[in-house]
Amino acid sequence: MIAMRMRGIKYEYGGQDPNQSLDCSGLVVQMFRELGLPIEDMTAGGLHEKLFTLSKPPDNGPRVCCLFWRKHGQSEDNHVSFVVASVRLHFICLDTTAVRGKVDFDIYDIDNNNGQTITPAYLDVSRILPRGVHYAD
Repeated sequence: MIAMRMRGIKYEYGGQDPNQSLDCSGLVVQMFRELGLPIEDMTAGGLHEKLFTLSKPPDNGPRVCCLFWRKHGQSEDNHVSFVVASVRLHFICLDTTAVRGKVDFDIYDIDNNNGQTITPAYLDVSRILPRGVHYAD
């Protein structure tokens, strides 16, 4: 499983190379690259604005979800977590933080958010598949 291979990679702000270090958005971008989906490097805010535009899962295709974090009063997301599973409002995520210093799994409850707004958002994978490639359910 790709998520298991990512565990333990060093955290560094701005990190985009899994052989050296990743930050939160670098981790999400790398997850897609490992799946063969070419997306450009971008911030948590860029991922939310450009790719994760659905507020509910798509009707067809895979249900790819990330949690986007925004401190109250800020206009842009400051963190992103890659969701590997969810049950109701609890999300198991592959995540990286400066506090932990490496990539690992965390469980989040979006109702208990430590003063931040946490928004689950979904991706329509067909938007990033190479031309002529279609997702098969």
